[in-house]
Amino acid sequence: MKDAWLIARSRDSLPREVENLIRSEGYDLRWNDDLTAAASLAKGPESLLLIEDEFRDEDTQSFVVLIDRCRNRYVTCLLYSVSTGGGYLAHDAVGSPFGVIHEVLNLNEWHEKLTLYRQITRQAKELSQMQHRLVARTVEEDDDLRSAALIQQSLLPKKLPDIGGLRFAWEFEPFEKVGGDLFNVIQVDEETVMAFLLDVSGHGISSAMVTVSVNQSLSLHTGQLVKRMFNKPPYYRLLSPAEVMAELATEYPFDRFDKFFTIVYLLINIRTGEISYSCAGHPAPLLVRKNGESEWLATGGGLIGLLDTGPYEEAEIKLEKGDRLFLYSDGLPEYSDYHSEHFGTRRLVKALSRDGRSLQGCCESVLTELKEFGENRPLQDDVSLLGIEFLGNGGG
Repeated sequence: MKDAWLIARSRDSLPREVENLIRSEGYDLRWNDDLTAAASLAKGPESLLLIEDEFRDEDTQSFVVLIDRCRNRYVTCLLYSVSTGGGYLAHDAVGSPFGVIHEVLNLNEWHEKLTLYRQITRQAKELSQMQHRLVARTVEEDDDLRSAALIQQSLLPKKLPDIGGLRFAWEFEPFEKVGGDLFNVIQVDEETVMAFLLDVSGHGISSAMVTVSVNQSLSLHTGQLVKRMFNKPPYYRLLSPAEVMAELATEYPFDRFDKFFTIVYLLINIRTGEISYSCAGHPAPLLVRKNGESEWLATGGGLIGLLDTGPYEEAEIKLEKGDRLFLYSDGLPEYSDYHSEHFGTRRLVKALSRDGRSLQGCCESVLTELKEFGENRPLQDDVSLLGIEFLGNGGG
C-alpha cells in the first residue's frame, strides 16, 4: 500500500468517512502530530500528506519547509480545517503546491481534489524529468557540434598550393551551429589543378561525417573519383567534372546518408588557363575578367543525393591573364540583415569587382562588407569564399 500521513493535533480531527475514502484509494493512513518531523515523511510521488490547517499559523516556518519538501519530492498534499469558518482556506490559490479542502465532510470534494493533485504532482515530476533530459540532450548536442566544428576545421586547407601560373585566396566564417561547407585546391598532375567547394545540408556530426566522406572521395590518396589509374601509358585518366558529379550522385544517394549536398567542381590547366567545370545545385561561380566584365558559370545539374537530378553537364571557359574566378557557398548571398534583406548576388558582384585590390584583399573585403551590411548580425550559415587568379604562363 501507499503511505498516507495525517498531520494533525488529534487523530480524530479527520472524519471517519474521509479516512475510509483515503484507505479505499489504496493508502495506509497513519498519524503524526509533529509538523517539524513531518517533512521527513514526504518521501515521493506515492506519498500523501493530509495537513490540518491550524498548524500553519502555529509554526509558519515548519509549514513552509514541509510544503517545499512536498513540492521538490512531488508529494500530494491536501490541506483541511476542522473549524467552520474556513478563513484562509476560502482562498484556493491558483498554482498552489497543495490542494485545499473547503468542506471537510464533503467526500466528493476530497475525491476530486485527491485525484486532481495526484495528477498535478505526477505531471510536475514528468515535466521535471523531461527538462532534465532536455538539458542533458542539449549538452550532448553542444558536444556534438564542437566535435563537428573540429572535424570541419581539420579538413580546411592549411595552405593552398604554390603554383606559378595561379594565385589563390580564401575566407571562411563558420556558422555557430556548424554547417557543412568545405573547399580545397589540389594539383592532380603537372598541368592540372582541381578545385571544389561543397555544402552539405544540415548541421552537426552527421553533416560533418558526410563532409569527411566526400573529402575522402575527392582525395588523390583515398578516392577514385578524380584520377583513374591504369597499367598502360599514360597510366591514368582524369575524370571530367560531369563524370565526377555522376559518380558522386551514385555514391551518395539520400537514403544512404539522409543528406544531400551541392558542389562546384573544376579542373584548371595551369599553362593555358582553360577550365572545365560543373555545378551540382551549387551557386554559380563568378568569373571577373581583368577588364571588369563578369559572368556566371552555371552549367551542371541538380543536388547530389536527390533522385533524378542528372544527367550532369559541364562547360569549358578560358581564363586570360589577370582574370579571377570566385567560388562561394550560399551562406554568402543568402545572408540576411535584421530586416530579412539578403546580401544578394548584386552586392556580391559589386564587392568582387576590380578596383586595384589584391586577390586576398578582395576576399577579405567581401566579408567586411557582409558584416557591415548585416550590422554584425550573427551568420545564419557557413560563409566560404575561394578566389582563383590566372597569372598567365609565366606567373608573377
